[in-house]
Amino acid sequence: MIVVQLTGGLGNQMFQYAAGYALSVRHHVPLGLDLSEFPKHPLRTFRLDHFCIDGRVIPSWLARFLTRNHGERRIERLVSAAAHRFEPRYRHEILEERHFHFDPNILTASAQTYLVGYWQSYRYFDAVSEQLRRRLSLRKPLGSTSQVIASKIAERPSVSIHVRRGDYVADAEQSAIHGACGVEYYRKAVDIVANTIGDMQLFVFSDDFLWTKANLCFPIPTIFVDQNGPERDYEDMILMAMCDHHIIANSSFSWWGAWLCASRDQLVIAPAQWFANDEHNIEDLCPNHWIRI
Repeated sequence: MIVVQLTGGLGNQMFQYAAGYALSVRHHVPLGLDLSEFPKHPLRTFRLDHFCIDGRVIPSWLARFLTRNHGERRIERLVSAAAHRFEPRYRHEILEERHFHFDPNILTASAQTYLVGYWQSYRYFDAVSEQLRRRLSLRKPLGSTSQVIASKIAERPSVSIHVRRGDYVADAEQSAIHGACGVEYYRKAVDIVANTIGDMQLFVFSDDFLWTKANLCFPIPTIFVDQNGPERDYEDMILMAMCDHHIIANSSFSWWGAWLCASRDQLVIAPAQWFANDEHNIEDLCPNHWIRI
């Protein structure tokens, strides 16, 4: 079995799931989901249960066993006396993410691996992209308010815009790490899309509509999708994916909104600076056909 530790918001959970899913497909073994991190972070909850994922939640006792020696070495086989009391299928290697960019070590990981990290690169799951898109479809139909937006998206060429602020602005530590995309980025991105596709309608998604409505004013028909809120963030992500083209923030949430889009002709604009500094190598973050500005 491949086991993946899930943590963070919906976008992060999708990256973690995708890396684990790809590895489980490679080895033809089941995928286990460890949710033991969520009680430590009350503002975050398991969100993937809204999708048609292939994987089962592992019991808390197994998660504690698999991680009992976590942190002593990067990759460790559990061969302690305690481990011998369990069946061999419970002895897993712990593979911890070593850096932000793609790590080829995951390609040679065994069929009994426990993944710890964020794994934010399309290269971890590019080989199973079509299967993964099916897994990351919603279990239930969109709610009535989202269906209204979906019908508007289908009326004419549509462009999703995601504005991620929240703790990127309010929390000094997060702001120092991430920073938020400014007005100039969105203006430049809208100009690029408008000059490329012509007629279009904008659909704006955000966690700060007060700022967004005050600062993002374009001479283009614009709908602010503010009906769902954080409780139904998964519906917002699917609505993003329904759009023809995408202007994303430095956010895993809108990254997935663009990646899940079924259109082969989509235009995706992404920020060239994903973090506030250049500490991380982001060359493997986005597919090559996305435009970074």
